[in-house]
Amino acid sequence: MRAALQSLVPARRAGDFARRLMDLGSLICTTKRPACARCPWFDVCEARRRGIQETLPVKAPKWFRP
Repeated sequence: MRAALQSLVPARRAGDFARRLMDLGSLICTTKRPACARCPWFDVCEARRRGIQETLPVKAPKWFRP
């Protein structure tokens, strides 16, 4: 899996790629209302294929501090 993901990251300007990927997550792939029709990865999205795109990401329970 890691090798497959690393093949997507360009050798040059990897930081720009990461920034744009985070922009995608904040603008299109949102938790409450994902805009799947606008997503460039619409056809290969595993979450959309499984119908769970509105349930991701799963947040960890809040840690209780005594």
